Amino acid sequence: MRASVQSVLFLCCVPVALSAGAPGALAAQQSRAPVTVAALRAEAHAHAASALPGIAYLERELDSAEIRFLFETLRKLPRPADIADLQALTAYEPLGERRFWSARFAAGLQGFVPDSGLAGLVDAAVTLTRIRAAYRWGAPQFSGKTYRADAIPPAPAALRVRFDYSGAERLLDYLDSDSAGPAEAAAVAALPAWQAMLEHRGARAITPERLLVYLDHAHRRDPSHLLYKWVNPTGFWNLAGVSLHVPEFRRVLASLRWNEAVITARAGARVAEFVPAGASVDATVMFLFSRFADGWAAGPLLGIDLEHFGDDYAHLERVITHELAHQAQNELALPLPDLTETVEDQELLTAMRGVFREGTASYISPVRFDVRSPDALDRDFSVFTSVYHTLYGRGDLMAADTLIRVGLEGAGAFYSMGAYMAATIDSTLGRATLEETLRTGPVDFFVRYIEAYRGPPSVVPAALRFPPALEERFDALGRRYPVQVLRDVAHAVALADSGARRAALEGLATRYVNGPSGILFDILSSDFLIGFGDYRAASARLVKGLTFAPNREEIANAMAYRFMLANAPDEALAMLNLYVSYAPESAVAYANRCELYRSIGEVALAWGDCRQALRLNPDSGRARHLLDDIERRLGE
Repeated sequence: MRASVQSVLFLCCVPVALSAGAPGALAAQQSRAPVTVAALRAEAHAHAASALPGIAYLERELDSAEIRFLFETLRKLPRPADIADLQALTAYEPLGERRFWSARFAAGLQGFVPDSGLAGLVDAAVTLTRIRAAYRWGAPQFSGKTYRADAIPPAPAALRVRFDYSGAERLLDYLDSDSAGPAEAAAVAALPAWQAMLEHRGARAITPERLLVYLDHAHRRDPSHLLYKWVNPTGFWNLAGVSLHVPEFRRVLASLRWNEAVITARAGARVAEFVPAGASVDATVMFLFSRFADGWAAGPLLGIDLEHFGDDYAHLERVITHELAHQAQNELALPLPDLTETVEDQELLTAMRGVFREGTASYISPVRFDVRSPDALDRDFSVFTSVYHTLYGRGDLMAADTLIRVGLEGAGAFYSMGAYMAATIDSTLGRATLEETLRTGPVDFFVRYIEAYRGPPSVVPAALRFPPALEERFDALGRRYPVQVLRDVAHAVALADSGARRAALEGLATRYVNGPSGILFDILSSDFLIGFGDYRAASARLVKGLTFAPNREEIANAMAYRFMLANAPDEALAMLNLYVSYAPESAVAYANRCELYRSIGEVALAWGDCRQALRLNPDSGRARHLLDDIERRLGE
């Protein structure tokens, strides 16, 4: 990091009410004579010697606050055997986890017949601790650290970063409220941060209805729910563990507020080192709790899921910076269409995009700090090579997709592979070249890396180079995505003055007229013409570019949506007309045009398209809904 933006990060231990990992929100359950290990041991010596081994086990596995919580909560159950009812709460988890935790509870509770009195409570506490033990990593961890900086570095002009705490704060208020109910849960779910999370995750992962279920169960405080949330802190969309640590998360948010200026300046300055001159990035960092990923980028909104960090502010700052790097990619990248001709090429390009996105972001700010050994990097590159062999040697798309997920999940092989590629480009070809790839995208990124290790002198070992057959496949993709077109368009759109950008694009139009170069240029330049407000010219260039483009129906549909967002219905209709002509047997094509006709008041034409969509696909619920609405309008 540049010296001008360095400041000192102090991670200081400060006294906290509860020790690391202790469920802070449960402090309210302490009785006037709180449970202690010494008191439990004394009672066992006096009345239940059989409980002593269990107490010793609990003392080895848990801290004093957790032991106190377990016993005070278990005593609120009618009888210790009632912990068997916790298994029923797994029914509210996502399907895969429901099966996992149901089986884990079943195995852990098998043969569980507790004694009465203290021995029964100890037996229940030991049983729950053993069920939880291997998955304790899911509980938020707090060590009492705080974040302080001596001075605030100057904020970079190229990046504007704001923090939005409302998603996290409103959730904590809800979890901390005795009287919160469905209306308060719905208000939390309706916040922009949570709506962005739902959109980013998608309906396959979580729906608004499921979020409300998770919120409801995370809020409940009856003994069964409290014990279940302690055993399974990742339950209820990670909100189980959050609900037990409300005071600790409030302290984290307070520290973030106090240090917002320095964190945003430090993170922004690091990303600004890689942003091309004249470019700017605008981002809102939303703090919330939403499972699976510690951070994610969705348009100008960045989500940071605080349950993954506890009070590890160094890790938190790295991930904020990493996601800002993704936001720079989102804002700078050329809108590449799908010009692949085979599903294998499409899948390979998906893998390349993952390596490029996560690799460059990891080079700017690694989400993990371990240094990859040469052997580990060899394995990282071999995962990508396996994707190639699986696709083109075996034709197994499902296996290739699994390998891609392995490369991306949990900051996997593609993160460190791509970071090494980015570092090689930076050190060999220069920072300006690496910056340019943020605009030109994955194909040019791979081409530049190959250029870097081919040129003398090269320090890239043979194991980190691509096999000749794979290089040939990259060349084939390069013919679909000519890198010179990408670079020329990137240079044109990087010009500061809009008039200069427009003139540069018009000048390139005479250079790229026919063939694959012309197809890519026409489609790319049309998107920027939309940005200039010249919808007619954009539409004309698209009609020309799509004539010989593969996947032209999908591109026409996507550009129709782009025109609709720009409030250009005539041009959107022209694109949907192309979509219908390219895919006359597609019910989706007719349904999309029906929806546009309906929006501009052409109800009769909309009715005709909906009828055709239903003839092509009688099971289309969307077309049926549209037709019902149109027929209601026609009948008014």
